[in-house]
Amino acid sequence: MGKHFALTFQIPQYTTEREGRQVVESSFKLQAWHGVALAIILATAGMYYLVSANSTATAGYTINSAQSQISDALQQQKKLETQLAELQSIQTIQSNPAVTQMVPVTAVNYLQTVPLLTSR
Repeated sequence: MGKHFALTFQIPQYTTEREGRQVVESSFKLQAWHGVALAIILATAGMYYLVSANSTATAGYTINSAQSQISDALQQQKKLETQLAELQSIQTIQSNPAVTQMVPVTAVNYLQTVPLLTSR
């Protein structure tokens, strides 16, 4: 495996003789703690990905909910503006029973005021 690994990654290799036969070894030796460190890094990167994807999905849901509330509020505002225009129309005011019972004014009496003395 060392020969193929070294060829794949173009890592320099050297040969040694053991028990009368020639053995090709790579100068790159992966120790056990390298594998554990790699596993920890991959697990951390995976957790980071999951957390960021979850926060993005939550933000999207919140935005959609807020847009829905804005749309509902705008529709309610249009209904209220229409209702306000109807209530302010002259026909509605003149047909109001409180307005029809009013009596027209025949004479207007104004109060005479005396100017206040100003002190100097």
